[in-house]
Amino acid sequence: MEGWKPLATLAREADVPEASARRYAETFSTFFRSRRVGKAMLYDPEAVDVLRAVSNAFGEGRRRPEVQELLATRFGQLHEVEPVRDEVVATRQEPTAPTSSTDLAPAVQAFTVAVDRLASALERQNEIQARTLATMETRLAALEAVRMPQEAPEPEMRPEGHADDKTAGKTPFWRSLLRIFGGGDRGE
Repeated sequence: MEGWKPLATLAREADVPEASARRYAETFSTFFRSRRVGKAMLYDPEAVDVLRAVSNAFGEGRRRPEVQELLATRFGQLHEVEPVRDEVVATRQEPTAPTSSTDLAPAVQAFTVAVDRLASALERQNEIQARTLATMETRLAALEAVRMPQEAPEPEMRPEGHADDKTAGKTPFWRSLLRIFGGGDRGE
């Protein structure tokens, strides 16, 4: 147990805020070797380097998957071995390539579950977008109906020379103008 320290102490050594250190230890737990002693959780002194690496990576603007990949490359992941009384001893295991199809089964199953979840999420998103589009089309149609004046019936097309009750016996306007300005009535 020599050298194992609480996370708060390691956070100060790594110059990382304690709240951030706790979030990093929870998010990237497979990279932190820890032991529970009574109610206290103690971490391996190497955790200082992991905390610094995570803090620097996030400071550079990297996202969680990128940080995970960086940590896996640099530190390797931890795997729990056996509980000893109140303690969990973890050992560092370097990443290795699977040797048989049985080694791949858990990874394939996890991948299948992730793909299924992604497909379900995409289907829900498509349904939401379809409903939104239908609502928008309905609203647009309502707006166009309000905006467009009611179409007036088109005047009836009458053959030339046809007179109705209102125009019977009246001279067309343009002929009146010709008389006034001296053109006379040339059409008749």
